[in-house]
Amino acid sequence: FHYLTLTNKEDAPVINKEDAPAIKKLCTSVSEEEVELSAVDDTISLEQLAEFMVWKEYDQTEDNFCDVQENSQNLSYVDLLLNPERYTGYSGQSTQRIWRAIYQENCFRPEGDHSFVATPVLFQSSLLQELCLEKRAFYRLISGLHSSINIHLSAMYIKTGELSSSPRFGPNLGEFVQRFDSAEMQGQGTLWLKNLYFAYLVVLRAVSRAERYLESQAFYTGDTALDRDVKRRVMEIVQAAKDCSFLFDESQMFTGEASKELKNEFNTHFKNISRIMDCVGCDKCKLWGKLQVHGIGTALKVLFAQSRNGVVKLSRREIVALFNVLGRFSSSLHHLDNFRQMLQDQREAATLDEETY
Repeated sequence: FHYLTLTNKEDAPVINKEDAPAIKKLCTSVSEEEVELSAVDDTISLEQLAEFMVWKEYDQTEDNFCDVQENSQNLSYVDLLLNPERYTGYSGQSTQRIWRAIYQENCFRPEGDHSFVATPVLFQSSLLQELCLEKRAFYRLISGLHSSINIHLSAMYIKTGELSSSPRFGPNLGEFVQRFDSAEMQGQGTLWLKNLYFAYLVVLRAVSRAERYLESQAFYTGDTALDRDVKRRVMEIVQAAKDCSFLFDESQMFTGEASKELKNEFNTHFKNISRIMDCVGCDKCKLWGKLQVHGIGTALKVLFAQSRNGVVKLSRREIVALFNVLGRFSSSLHHLDNFRQMLQDQREAATLDEETY
């Protein structure tokens, strides 16, 4: 689950010519200081490449794994363990343009809401009530993803003066507070964190709903003992997910007359967001952004796609993305608990100082 296949540029989806000018404006280069931290480590041993070929041959013999991208000859491989999601120095106008495009052009919003256009990231959550359930859920998924990314960047922040070939990373409480609790956020920080919980529940529900399909998979690696161990661990996660899956009920969504059209809009918007992620100037940020968008898209596919016998088939790449986004959201919640404890300790220390004074 820590090896990811990447599609090379010649295989990348073609952007609609009408969209190209807007997308092109988003594609900006990073500063020299960010290059090393943002670069993707694509180190893969010859032995591992040989194993990938064995996996590919197996997948091609199975109807279960039929993703066109995975069958492409133009793929590269990345070990996610060598490329942890953390602060890289990529910030400022470049990141703001990316998120502005995601929220402003691809999130549903009330008709005539000009405040959203001006400050899309600070979109007042109270306006969500003017949207239908499905459109509110879409915004909360994207907002939850954004919160998760911001939490990881704050939890794995570069230590002061450590911009070197061997930097150290750790939690930065000030950065967390600035992203979620400053006056500039207009009181929206708490709601953004709630959206992370919502996104986590959606992915948990998808994992539990995929039980029948995952149960049928061999999780083939060429090592029989490892295959059994991976499957056992996957099913343990599925069982844990089932304990919380009742907290989200997808049957309440897409029930109206326009449900088919709305599903198509969801699909189009997620593809657009994935394309926008292609324009992120930091390669490592792009890697994790696209992986998590793919994971959320896979979760929605499990929950809402039409299927025979109620079983949606997934590619190896989709399964990897689904479990990785689950892991990212789970890790974010763990870091969130740590930040809450740090804030509590800070307040108690301040109170003690006042009493001593």
